[in-house]
This record gives sequence, structure tokens and C-alpha cells, in this order.
Amino acid sequence: MNNNEEKLLCCMNCFTDPVLREFIKNAEAIDNCSFCGSENIHCIAPNELQEIFEPLIRLYSPIENFMPMEELKEREGDFLWEKLQDDWELFTEEVSEKKEDLLTSISKPSDPKDESKRQYISSFVEMPSKYWGIHDNFSETMVQYWDKFCHELIFNNRYFPQIDFELELISDLISFMTRKIKKGNILYRARISSENIKIDPVNMGKPPSHRSQSGRANPKGIPYLYLGSNRKTVIAEARPLILDCITIGKFKVIESLDIIDLINPSIESPFRLKNDLEYLLMYLEFLRKLGEELSKTINPQVADLQYVPLQYLCEFIKNKGYDGVAYKSSLTKGYNLAIYSDQKVKCISTERHKVHNIKYTSKNINADS
Repeated sequence: MNNNEEKLLCCMNCFTDPVLREFIKNAEAIDNCSFCGSENIHCIAPNELQEIFEPLIRLYSPIENFMPMEELKEREGDFLWEKLQDDWELFTEEVSEKKEDLLTSISKPSDPKDESKRQYISSFVEMPSKYWGIHDNFSETMVQYWDKFCHELIFNNRYFPQIDFELELISDLISFMTRKIKKGNILYRARISSENIKIDPVNMGKPPSHRSQSGRANPKGIPYLYLGSNRKTVIAEARPLILDCITIGKFKVIESLDIIDLINPSIESPFRLKNDLEYLLMYLEFLRKLGEELSKTINPQVADLQYVPLQYLCEFIKNKGYDGVAYKSSLTKGYNLAIYSDQKVKCISTERHKVHNIKYTSKNINADS
């Protein structure tokens, strides 16, 4: 190794990933970056990132190692740095012309005779599990189990289901979707009210048990507090009519909430998961299925039955000690939050609104259209 190679440094500005950026920041060395040109910034020697990159790089393999020869003859592939950018948007624009050099420096083997790492850099790569559809198979199998489980809860055995659904696996998977809603955050709730009355903040909490109806997340008689991310979302979720008056409560989080985030299950950073990365990838589509189930529009005429599996799921999440579950609104771009206890939030003010317009959309569903 010559002296120039010894001095190679990469910096926070080379990467978009928050875990990588924090890792480099904690290295505490201030210097000039050899790749993006940033000056006086937190830097690190690229090979010090090798261990943190290893679980991610391990997902990929040179295509000649697993693809049929017939396909290899005609295939145009991507190098590892291109796949990492396409799949994870890992590198910033500032280092776009030097992605290959940077990844080569990160992956450089300590033993010059180690040809395996060199093969990664010089070959077209792909995730074998993605190519063979292995991830899809795991998620599809879980979706099939879930659908059968839902059918049993609705139509056969509501309280003592006979299908052995993999609850411990569900417990493991949802643990990757934990999110903190920090103290001080603001959320909203809407209640339809009479024209001349604005509901007081003290009366904007969850309903008493004897008045609690079956909801998307809660069984009848077990009230949850339904909040939303913004005013527009909670108004839409209240399903008002034109000229209805609505009281909107503004809720402040007074103690951090630990929730399961099923708004759009995804992997924020592959580096945070370390060796669990491939495991979560296998079931990510199934988690997205659960999120879609929670947020989909359900005909009010069959809602009581269709809500049963969702209530089971939310009760399961509650039993694991979480404060609530967040899911996408089907009516706006915001999200909803079902909170099991209202002890960690407080309604600090209310305001009165009147609905002046409702937008309807439709889709032609005739069989011959």
C-alpha cells in the first residue's frame, strides 16, 4: 500500500444513510474528504466501514455464481456500487462519480490474496434471493396464513382459533417497526358536534367503555383513542356531511409513545439491522400487507365482521407492551394512530369547524367496461 492509499478518507457527505453518517461522526476525526471533496468535516478511513457494510454486501452475489448459463449469455448487469445505489440510494450526488472508488476502498481485502472481495467489485451482482423470488415466497406464504387465520376468526372460531398462526414470528417482525413519538409532538382528534357547541378539551378523550363501539382497531367495549397526524385527516376520518359541525381537539404528547409503525413498512437504514437485514427483507411484503389491511376502506355494512382480524392484531400489539399502532389514512395523505391508553397524551385545546365541501370520486366497475 502506498502513502496516497493510506491517506484516503471518506466523510459524512459521501452517504445519505443516517446510521452511516452518525457512525462517521462518532469517529471524531476532522479532515478533508478524498472522494467528495468536502473540507474540515468528520472523516474516516474507508476500510473502517468494512464490518458495518458486510451484512449488506453479503446480500449480493456475482451473477455467474447462480444464474443459468443461458441467461448469463444475454444479460446486462450492474456492478455492486450501482446496485447499492439503485436499491438503497446510498451515495450522495457529491460522490456520484466516485462510487466505484469509494466502495472498492471500503471492500478492499486485508489479505491481498483474498479474491472473493475482488470478485464482488469486478462482477455484475444481484441478490440471489430476489432473483429466485425467495423473499416473495416467504411473504406470500405468510399472507396465505394470515388470510386463512382471518377467515377463521370471522366465520369459525373467534376466541379459540384452531389455525396455528405464527404469533412469535409476528412479534419478532413488528419489533422492527417500532417508532417513538416524542414528548411535545402534536396530534389531533375530531368529533362531530352540534352547531352551537364546542366540546371542551376534557371531553375529547376516548369514550367510556359502555359507549365504546367496535372500531377498526378496538373491540366493542374496549375503547382506544383514535388520533390523526393533521386536521384534514381527522376531519375526513370522522365521515361528516356537508354543514356538519366538528370539534377538533389538539393533543400534546406528554410522555413519549412507543408505537408500531405500519404506515408504510420499510427499511429506513440497512445498517441499523446488521445481521437481521436479510431476515426482515424476507417478510417485508407481509408487513406491508398488514399495513394495507389496517388502512383499507371497508364497507360499513360488513365492518363489524371485517374489523375482527384487525382488532385481534391490535390487541396482540397491545399485549406486547406497545402504546399503539400507526397506519395510513385511506382518505388523505396523513396517518392515523390508535392509542390503547390516553395517559400519555393531553388535549390542550379545541376548535370548532363547519364542513363546507366534500369531494367524491368514483370508478366504473361494470364488468364490460
